[in-house]
Amino acid sequence: WRNHTYYSDYAKFSLRYRCGEIKSPKKVIRRDDNSCLLNVSQIKTKQELRKLLWDILEKDWVKQNRVVYTKLFEGLRQSINYASLREEWLDEAKVMPFMQGLDFKKEDVVLDVGTGVMALRAVSMADRVSVVYGTDTAPIAVREANKYIQEKRIENIKLKLVCGTKIPFASNFFDSVICSYVFRDLIADEMRVRMLRSIYRVLKPEGALNILTYMPSSENNLYWSNEEWKRYLMDVGFEVKPESIVAYQSELRIEISVRKSG
Repeated sequence: WRNHTYYSDYAKFSLRYRCGEIKSPKKVIRRDDNSCLLNVSQIKTKQELRKLLWDILEKDWVKQNRVVYTKLFEGLRQSINYASLREEWLDEAKVMPFMQGLDFKKEDVVLDVGTGVMALRAVSMADRVSVVYGTDTAPIAVREANKYIQEKRIENIKLKLVCGTKIPFASNFFDSVICSYVFRDLIADEMRVRMLRSIYRVLKPEGALNILTYMPSSENNLYWSNEEWKRYLMDVGFEVKPESIVAYQSELRIEISVRKSG
């Protein structure tokens, strides 16, 4: 657990508190106050139990992440000229190589995973595609991004609040998915794989996935390396070519461009 989870101490506390103890023979997980959290009587295999525990952890991670995100945003808005900064960041998003290199068609339907409080990527590509959908796990991000979109009078961006790694759209729905600095916040391999599977499901055959994230460093060696990215992407079903994964050592970041198998 400690080797595969960023916040291992928090994760262990989360499961210990949420699960409490298993009361035999009813097999009902209870807290100290004896209130029932969930019934495990239908669990038959280790795989089912493992999924149940990861579901619990993911829900708690979302709650914790929302608290942290709200505090960070409120501090940002109070300490600087927020209005002018977001315009500066939008200009930077439009010209950054990662965004410029994306090959969109005017009729494309695109998903921006982890859109953020300014929805900068969604706003920067809205005039290049038919519709941009944005998702985020933080209510404050969706609320503030919607305000910004309304100020800009952009009508082809639609935002949705999500919980965890599940993407609430139909299968084979999107032509492209953008995922910028989201995987750095997913606390374990299991959650990152879940996210990849969710993205794969909602992409159309031959649909494109573009990821911008960090590479391992001396400070954090739990980020995936190029080889790990290649293995996990291929396991999920993406086509990975030699040029699909590019590492920028000086900036400690990785850019990934792959397609769903047809």
